[in-house]
Amino acid sequence: MMKKISCNYIIGLTIILSSCDYGRNVSVEFVNNSSLPVVVCYPEKRMPYEHELITSDTVCHELTIGTSLRKEFFVWWGGKKSLSKEISFIKFKTPDKSISFEGPDEVLRVFSKRKELKNKYCYEFLITDSLFSEEQH
Repeated sequence: MMKKISCNYIIGLTIILSSCDYGRNVSVEFVNNSSLPVVVCYPEKRMPYEHELITSDTVCHELTIGTSLRKEFFVWWGGKKSLSKEISFIKFKTPDKSISFEGPDEVLRVFSKRKELKNKYCYEFLITDSLFSEEQH
């Protein structure tokens, strides 16, 4: 009798754990709706070599007017809160102004302004001229 209960327990636990999302790709699309070209910068983790720790490089992409950039970020346990912990900063630069969002709380502000698409793990962030206004700083 005890073997049957423990076997059922193991099977049930396996089913529950197999249905969980441990890690996933979260897609973010940055859309430049401003009147100037914008450079988007964020950290990107590098895979470690033999004895190195995981490090990150700053990656920058220039978005001309009316273009977009879609980037996939791998996060554990999915969602914008996990994404904001994974990305330590996001910086938007025009030729004469820039704004940075640093740390989980600030990065979360970026994704709170986003439009959620049909897929709940896909976000769109519209870059507008008002992002660089003096009230934002």
